[in-house]
Amino acid sequence: MTFYKLAMLLTLLYIPHPLMPYDDIHRFRPIYFFEEPHIRCDGLSNIYLSCAHGKADSAFSCDHNKVPLGDIFGINNLHDAAKGVASSILNHPGGQILQNIITPSIDHCFAHLSFPGTFEMTELVLKGFQNFVYGTFLTWYIPWRSLSLTINRPTDLTAPFAITSSWQQLLNKRESIFNTFQLSTDPYTRYGLGDVACSLGYAYSHDATTLDFIDMSVQLGIVFPTSCTFRPCHFFDIPLGYEGSLGYFGIFDASVGWYDWCTAGAHLQCLGFTPTQGIQKIKTDSDQRGLFILQQDTMKIWQGGAYSGGVYLKADHVLLGLSFTLGYSIVVKTANHWASITTHQPYHIPDQRLGSWSMQTMHIVLDYDCATHSNPNAPRVGFIYNTAFRGSRSLATAVIGALWDMTIIWSF
Repeated sequence: MTFYKLAMLLTLLYIPHPLMPYDDIHRFRPIYFFEEPHIRCDGLSNIYLSCAHGKADSAFSCDHNKVPLGDIFGINNLHDAAKGVASSILNHPGGQILQNIITPSIDHCFAHLSFPGTFEMTELVLKGFQNFVYGTFLTWYIPWRSLSLTINRPTDLTAPFAITSSWQQLLNKRESIFNTFQLSTDPYTRYGLGDVACSLGYAYSHDATTLDFIDMSVQLGIVFPTSCTFRPCHFFDIPLGYEGSLGYFGIFDASVGWYDWCTAGAHLQCLGFTPTQGIQKIKTDSDQRGLFILQQDTMKIWQGGAYSGGVYLKADHVLLGLSFTLGYSIVVKTANHWASITTHQPYHIPDQRLGSWSMQTMHIVLDYDCATHSNPNAPRVGFIYNTAFRGSRSLATAVIGALWDMTIIWSF
C-alpha cells in the first residue's frame, strides 16, 4: 500500500470522537432514505455527503389532521394558563391580566389562540463506512443543521360576543406578556452540530441463487449528545438533537435483486436513550392546552424509544448509470416521562408534548453512478425528495436535496 493510500485510510478512520453518530429520527422532518444494505467487500471505504432543505407550514395533530404549525399540541388555551402557577411567577401586571381572564365557567371557546407559522431547515450530513475483513465494517454519521422558525400573528378563536375587557387587554399587550414569561414568538434561527453517531456492523452477501443477489447488513451503535441544548425561551422550541440524551441503536437492512436491474429492499431500526435531565416548561393544571406554559422546573427525562421501518423498489442502472428509487417509511416514537428533580414527584399532568408521535414518509431518489471499469472510484450523484404525508404530533415537512458519494477499494 502506498503512503498516499495509507494517509487517506487514516483520514477516513480518524474522525475525532466528538464528531461521530445516527441522529435521524426527529418530529421536525422526515427520515432520510435508508439506502441499500452495506456492501460486503474487504478494504472498501465509502464517503457519503448530502445537503437538503426542508419547509413546513403545518403539522399533524394527535388525531392525524393537518393544523397550523403552532397548534401541533392542540389549540393554545390562555384561559387556564395561570391556573396552579406559583404566585411569585404571576406577581406582575402581565400575571394579573392572565388571572383576570380565568372565569368560573365557560361554555364556548374563550381565550384560545391558533398560531400559524413556518419552519425551515437546512441540513448537511457526512456519513462514512470503512470495511475490514469477514464482512465487518465501521460507520460514522455527522449532521450539521440550521433550524428556523417564524410564528405569525395568532388567530383569536374567541367568539366576538364573548370578548371581555381583560381578554382584549391581553391581546393588546400580547408580545410583552409573552416575553415576560420567556415565551417569545419572535423568529429565530439555531444552527450547529446535531448528535453524531457511530456503529459497528456486519454485511452478508449471497449470489449463488436464481436471484441476482441477496444482501443483508446489521449495525449496533451509539448516538453521542454533541448538539447544544437550550433553556426553553421560545413559544415553540425545536432542538438540534436529542436534548442531551445518549442514544443506542440497532439497524437491519436487506435487499434482493433480479433481472440485473430491479432491486427490492427493507429497513428496520430501533433507537433507545439513557435518562437525562434539563429545564423544562411544565403545566400546572390539567385544563391547560397547547404551548403557552408559564412555569419551569428541572426535570429528569426518560425518552421513549423510536422505531422506524421501510421498504423500497429500485430500478438500478436502467439507463447507463441512472437509477430511480421509490420508498416508503414509517417512524413511531413512544411517550416520554418526566419527574421533578426538586420534588422527586412524577409529572402526571396530561401533556401532549410528551405523547407518542409518528410520521409516514414517501422517498424519491434519482441518482447517477459515474463509476466505470476504467474509473471505478468515480462518484455517484443524485437528487433526493422526502415528504411527510401523514403523522401525529409531527411536522408536515417536505425535504429536497442532493447527494454525493464515493467508494474506494483498498488492497490490504
